Amino acid sequence: WRLRWLLAAAVAAALLPLHTAQQPRYEDVTAAVLGFNAGDVQGAQEALEELAMSETDPASQAEALGVLGVIYSNDGQYERAKAVMDQSLALDYTVGIVCNQIEILRRLGRAAEGIALGESVNYSNPDPENHNCLVNLALAYKELDNLDAAIKAFEEANAEFPGSMSVLPRLGQLYMQAEKYKEAYEIWQEKEKLDAADGRELALDTASGLAMSMHKLGYIYDAEDYYLKAL
Repeated sequence: WRLRWLLAAAVAAALLPLHTAQQPRYEDVTAAVLGFNAGDVQGAQEALEELAMSETDPASQAEALGVLGVIYSNDGQYERAKAVMDQSLALDYTVGIVCNQIEILRRLGRAAEGIALGESVNYSNPDPENHNCLVNLALAYKELDNLDAAIKAFEEANAEFPGSMSVLPRLGQLYMQAEKYKEAYEIWQEKEKLDAADGRELALDTASGLAMSMHKLGYIYDAEDYYLKAL
């Protein structure tokens, strides 16, 4: 009897890691999205793929499809991501999904379609997703070498959400490309101040941007200092 008990205990102990390693089962879209945000990409994807087919509430189904689109896009499956994003937008138009779709279309080499979609957004309506939309819209313009439109979109993003590190370096680089050296210098100055305020060391792109813009503006000696800092 004691031997059988010890054997049963050993089997149970061996199976325990397998049981605890199993992905949790998500019963609804909200739980699956929370799981995805917590890092359980595989478990969330499996649940959302089922829920996107079975969910009867259009808003919940749209959310499931939208998050699936993000998962597929992060995995480089852009055609698949676009397809589910299209379905999501057809069910429930949200700015967040539009933002993601702009970037997906750009990565598919269809930046012009992404621009048309991005230009349909009413940016005068306050929405936390406006920033991401404007950034993705600017990148789509840049993809088509429309520097003026890209700069304008980045400027709008920077005006609405000042100090964004996803905007300042890109805007500084575009100003340099457009030979707007004074504007570039001011942007790199702003980024330098933000780096210092956050306790960060001078970033390489900031030092290089300041050096190049100063050089173009004729501040040769100051530019040399920043060239040295960029080395």
